[in-house]
Amino acid sequence: MHMISGKQSKTFISSVHDFYVPVGWNRALRDPGEASPCMNIIPGVNAVRMLLSYAIASLMLLALAGSCSREAQINGDMAIDETRVLLQYLEQNGNLVNDPDIPTMISAEEVYDRLKGFNQLIIDLRPAAEYGEGHIVNSVNILPADILHYFEHAIEPNSFEKIVLVCNNAKLSGYVTAVLQFLGYGNVVFMRNGLSSWDMGIAGKHWLPAMSSHLEGRLETTPHPKNQPGPLPAIHTGKADGYSILRSRAGVILQVDHGSTVIGAEKVLEDPSAFYIINYWPKSLYDQGHIAGSIQYEPKASLGGDQHLNTLPVDQPIVIYCYTAHHSVYPVAYLRLLGYDAWHIPYGVNAFIQQTMLDTQPARRSFLPGMVMNYPLVGSDKPEAAVRPGLEMKTETIAIQGGC
Repeated sequence: MHMISGKQSKTFISSVHDFYVPVGWNRALRDPGEASPCMNIIPGVNAVRMLLSYAIASLMLLALAGSCSREAQINGDMAIDETRVLLQYLEQNGNLVNDPDIPTMISAEEVYDRLKGFNQLIIDLRPAAEYGEGHIVNSVNILPADILHYFEHAIEPNSFEKIVLVCNNAKLSGYVTAVLQFLGYGNVVFMRNGLSSWDMGIAGKHWLPAMSSHLEGRLETTPHPKNQPGPLPAIHTGKADGYSILRSRAGVILQVDHGSTVIGAEKVLEDPSAFYIINYWPKSLYDQGHIAGSIQYEPKASLGGDQHLNTLPVDQPIVIYCYTAHHSVYPVAYLRLLGYDAWHIPYGVNAFIQQTMLDTQPARRSFLPGMVMNYPLVGSDKPEAAVRPGLEMKTETIAIQGGC
């Protein structure tokens, strides 16, 4: 809307006079003392003419003001669609959710081998009490809610060859890794199976007791269609560009702990209709059996803006499951960034058909006691001598590895 100054408005009114007032009246209006032919014909015509001119000018100004008001209203209605801006940014900057190389993991063996002579930073995301009970030597304890501040103000992330995130079972560390990778931190990875692959004590509390085959032969084979296309969620950060919206949303969805992104298979099976359940594996396997009511979405090929993203509900929890949950953390992080209420089943289908996984899939898509490496941890009840021989204990991990 263009405002009209006082000087401009006077000029505007004068131009209205010149445009609308008959030629014979103009001179009389400019010089009321001068006679006009019209004065001899219509008594008081100067006053009438003046009133008409001002009335016309007023109407035109009101019309202009109304037009500006309507323009402002239209502009308000056309406020930036942050979800679309963020979606476009994510697709133009890596399109990570469809990247063939995800999930980006590292094995416990590789982490252990790189404890000496390799510039890696290990971040333990567990609560301080668990970290204190036992952790990988020289790892630093940072909670998910604090990790963006840590990356932006405490370290130079790009100075490390790898930044390895760990938790008890890889569910939280995988999720946080996905968020950081969406933000562009390409050297961040998470440890496969989490600390359960490092220490038998941790594995005995997490991965191993979660393994089950109680639904073998009880899955359904009836296919279920996707929803009809609908709207995307509405997110409101107050930002205008893609990265700023992404950074704001990342700060929101990182306010999590180990249970904030997962929902157990038992809970889902109690009432499958309460959730929009996504089977995130190939259709050939979906056809062999899936959770009742679940809908197949092709991994790394179905959640783009030009794919089936708009078939997801905006008013219902979305639950995603895959083989181990190592992969499902990525679409969960992606969908939460976009405003969806997304969750995943911890341990994937190993939580209910592990035997099928062992019989039909590569070993890495399941978990067995033989996968626990029993590497040493340090902590309040762990002797320092238990660390890898030849590895110097460092009390200031950040200053020594990578710097800031």
